[in-house]
Amino acid sequence: MPVSGQDMLARLLPATYGFGTPSLFVGTTTLLLALALPFHRAVPRRVRAGWTLLVIAVALSMQWDPTHLVWHAFTAPNGSAYRQAFVLCALLVIAAWHTLSYGPPGRRALGAAGALLGLTAAVASGSDLVRPFVWPVLLCAAAGALGGLLLLGRVVQPARRADNTGTTGTPRTTRLAALAVVLLVATQSTEAVATSAVATRTRLAHMDDYAPWGARQQRQAEAIARADGWPRYRTDPGREQTVGNDPLLVGGQGAQYYSSLTSDVLSRMLTALGGGWTSRGRNLQSLDSAVTDAVFSVGARVHSPPDPHQNWFPQDGSGVTVSRQDVPPLVTVRPARDARNGRAGVRAFGPSPYRNQELLLGARVYTVPRLTVRTAAGRHPERGPDDRPGLLIGALGAGSVHRPEISARCPAGSEVYLWAPHFSGTARLTDAPAGNGGTARNSATARNGAPARSDAPAPTGRFRADHPVTKIAPMQPLGTVPASGRLRIELSPNRAGTVPDGAVGCLDTARLRTAVRRLETTGATEVTVSDGTLRARVPAGSTGTAVIAAPRIAGWRCAAGDAPERPASQYYGLIAVPLDGTATSLTCTFHPPGLRLGTAVGAASLLALAVLAVLTAVRRRRTAGPGPHPPAGPAPAAAPAPRPTTRPHETATGGTARTP
Repeated sequence: MPVSGQDMLARLLPATYGFGTPSLFVGTTTLLLALALPFHRAVPRRVRAGWTLLVIAVALSMQWDPTHLVWHAFTAPNGSAYRQAFVLCALLVIAAWHTLSYGPPGRRALGAAGALLGLTAAVASGSDLVRPFVWPVLLCAAAGALGGLLLLGRVVQPARRADNTGTTGTPRTTRLAALAVVLLVATQSTEAVATSAVATRTRLAHMDDYAPWGARQQRQAEAIARADGWPRYRTDPGREQTVGNDPLLVGGQGAQYYSSLTSDVLSRMLTALGGGWTSRGRNLQSLDSAVTDAVFSVGARVHSPPDPHQNWFPQDGSGVTVSRQDVPPLVTVRPARDARNGRAGVRAFGPSPYRNQELLLGARVYTVPRLTVRTAAGRHPERGPDDRPGLLIGALGAGSVHRPEISARCPAGSEVYLWAPHFSGTARLTDAPAGNGGTARNSATARNGAPARSDAPAPTGRFRADHPVTKIAPMQPLGTVPASGRLRIELSPNRAGTVPDGAVGCLDTARLRTAVRRLETTGATEVTVSDGTLRARVPAGSTGTAVIAAPRIAGWRCAAGDAPERPASQYYGLIAVPLDGTATSLTCTFHPPGLRLGTAVGAASLLALAVLAVLTAVRRRRTAGPGPHPPAGPAPAAAPAPRPTTRPHETATGGTARTP
C-alpha cells in the first residue's frame, strides 16, 4: 500500500525518518534548485518542461500500485518498500544541476521555489514524521540555502562581465563568493548530520536488537554440529532464535530464514500449518510441532532458553538441549488418492492448522476440543476484530492476581498444543503431570544423550505478535493432558490479543508413531543432495506420488527414472513427482526462474551494444578521412593596408605642408 502524500512530502524535509516511507531527502539547497527549474527563464523551455514532468511522473509512479510493482519487477520488497526512491533522488539532483548550469536562478525563481517549499512543509506538517525539532532545522536550512544562492547570483554576474572585458574580479566579489560557499556547505553539512542522527536513532528503536556472537551462539552451534545428520534428517536450530537467519549463523536446516524474496508458497504453507513470522511473512520462524517435524523430516531439534540480550521474556534457568525424533526420510511416497487431493496446493488447506498438518501427514492424529475461554475477571470474552479473529483477551492490569484461562477436555496423555497467532504473552498448562514436555518425540527422555528428569516442569509457551504490523506467533507445545482428561491453560498477556476458535489441539502420539512408521516403510531408501540437485532411490514398484519435504517454488524440474525432466508437480505446496511403478529413482534439480531467458536477453543486449560500437567507430573513420586538396594557382593577393587619415596641411609623416 502506498504511504500518504503527507508522509511522502515529509521525507523531502530534513530530520525526518519513517521505516516504510521513501527516503527522498536530498538537501534543502538541491530541493530549492529543483523547485526553481520551471521558473528559471535562462533555461530553455524544453529542458524546463521535460525534467519537471519527468520528476512529477516518477513521483506519482511510486504512489500507484501497478507502477510501484513495475519498479520492483512485480515483487514488492518487505520493510522499506520504496527501494526505487533513489531514482527520484537522482532526478531531483539532475534537475537542480540543470537549474544551476544556466546560472544561479534570480530572485523571482528563488521566490517561487521558496513558496513551493513552504507549501510542501505546510502539507507535510500533518504527518507524524514531522516532529517539533524538524522546524528549526528546516528554517535554518532554507535561510542558509536561499542566502547562499542569492549571494552566488551576485558573484556570477560581475564575474561574467569581468570575463567579457578582460578584467579580474574585485576583492568584494571574492568575499561574496567565499561567503556563499560557506553558507551552502554549512547548510548542507548541518542538515545532513541532523537527518542522519534522527534516522539512526529512530531506526535502532524500530528494529530488533540482537547480541553479537558469544557463548550462547557457540553452544547452539556445537549442539547442532553434534546432532547433525543431513540429508538423512534435518536439524532445527529451534524456536528461540538468535537472529532472523539462524541456520546461516549457527547451522542446521530449519525454516527460520529472512529474505525480501521469501517464496509465497513457503510462507503461506507454514502459516497454514500454524507457523509464525515477522516482517510481514518474509522472516519465517521455527514451528515446534511433532507432526510438522515428521512431515519435514526434522529428526533433531535444539531448545534454548530465552535470549538474555532481549527483554521479551525472563530467563527460566534452562540450558541448551536437543530432542530427537524418529522421522521419515526427505522423500516419501503417498497413495494416488492423497495426491489428487493435494494438487490444489496451499489453497486446499482449511482454517485449522491441526487439520492441515494431518493433510500433509496423511493420518488423523489430533483431537480439536471445544474450548471455554474466560477473561481475568471470569467473564466470557468478546469477539475480536476482523483482522484478528477469535475471542478478545485484554492485557493484564497492574497488580492483577487472576489470569485469563482456557479449559477443555482431551484424551489423557495426549500432547497439548496452543495455536494463537494474534496472542502476545505466555501460556502455561496448569495441573499438568511432571516431566510432560515433548512426549511426541521418540527420544524425548534423552536430550543431549542424558536422561531427562522425571520432575521437569511443563514447558511455557512464549508468544510474540503485533499483527497486522509485523508479526504473528507460531503454535507452541505446552505438555501432556493429565489423567483426568481435563486441561486448563493459564494465559499471561502483555498486550491485547485474541484466542481463535479451535486454538487447542491434542496430539495422539501413538497414532503419530504409526503414521511415521508407514511413511518410513514406503519412503526413499537413499537420499543425496548436492548443490541444487536432489537424488533419491525409492522401493521397486512404488506407485502414487513421491513427495519431497521442500516447498514447490518456481524453478524445480524433476524426473522419475530415465524419463525427461519436467516442471515439478505439487502436493499441498511441496515438491511432488508422479510414480507409475517402473522407476526406482528420481532426480530433482533447481534452476533459478528466468535464468535462461535473462541470459539470452543479456547476451543479445551485449551483442547489440558491441555491434553499435563497431558501426559508430567505422562511421567516424569514414567521416574523419582526408578532405579535398585546394586547387593549384597563385596565392591570393594580400588585402591593401588601410591608408592613414591625415589632417589638412599635414604630411603623412606628421610635418607641415609648404605652399609653393
